[in-house]
Amino acid sequence: MRKTAKQFIGIGVILLAMYNIVLFAIAGFADHEAPFWISYAFVLLAFGMTVLTFVYLGKSGMILRDWLFGYPIMYHCAIYVVVEMVLSVIFMLLEYDLGWALPFVIQILLMGVYAVFMLSCFASKTAITQVGEKVEKKTRYIALLQADAQMLCQKCSDPELKAKLQKLAEDIRFSDPMSDPSLCKLEESLFATVIACGEALDSNDVELAGQLQHKAANLLAERNAKCKALK
Repeated sequence: MRKTAKQFIGIGVILLAMYNIVLFAIAGFADHEAPFWISYAFVLLAFGMTVLTFVYLGKSGMILRDWLFGYPIMYHCAIYVVVEMVLSVIFMLLEYDLGWALPFVIQILLMGVYAVFMLSCFASKTAITQVGEKVEKKTRYIALLQADAQMLCQKCSDPELKAKLQKLAEDIRFSDPMSDPSLCKLEESLFATVIACGEALDSNDVELAGQLQHKAANLLAERNAKCKALK
């Protein structure tokens, strides 16, 4: 994505250079009215805003889309630059017949519409990032719980209990990683029970460890059943 963004920035710089060369080769620098220079300034702003967008896009590494139509951010950039260039040419050709107000208002409105779509794209990125962080946090719980359950198997020397602990670890492994806020206390209790089971094994208290393993298995079954019911 960073490579693609750099390529688009390079293309934009080339197009801007060609635009300037052709424009001033045909129109020259002198004897221009306000609509000409206003339109030229908006073209530069359009290219500048597009470049800044792609610089940010390259850093984020995401194909952002707006909330309203779901179009990619690159689509909005291309449309904005093309429309702005077309409008600028029209206003430049009519520079002696127009005042400064009409070209300014139309082009500032166009830039405003583009800015709204850009903000919606970045807002979508923020929402996606937040969802991703929540998913990662929830899946991390199961990963850590499974790691602790595997450690119980390594600590246990009793064959019968070890088999039950291995079964517990497998059940955790195949549990639904996505949870629900209403299950927070239940999951905390399950995690605490697994930790307590490990402490019992460290103390060579096989009987207590067996009781805690049984409790953990029941809590896990309850948690998974409620996860399924809340889907």
